[in-house]
Amino acid sequence: MIAKKIGYLSLLITFTLLTGCQQELYKSNNKFNIPEKSTEEPLVQFLIEPTNYSAILETENLAKAFDYSKIAHKTLWVNQFNEKLNIAPTTRVVTVH
Repeated sequence: MIAKKIGYLSLLITFTLLTGCQQELYKSNNKFNIPEKSTEEPLVQFLIEPTNYSAILETENLAKAFDYSKIAHKTLWVNQFNEKLNIAPTTRVVTVH
């Protein structure tokens, strides 16, 4: 008899906890701001060979990921880079395709 009462009591407590906590689950009053894309010099610089089609596609896909994550990036052809030979001081990653 006591075991039955303890079982019912634990079931009642579990039900109360679950229904009491779920009421506020989807009621969020917080305002979220969409972060802006960085306007700084690029953190990532892509150097690609214009004749390598797969490298161009790969760079485009990586650029989409960086756009989504708001990371500043820049794409240059290898021959454009060879004319200047300049890497921005903020650049932390250089990829060569």
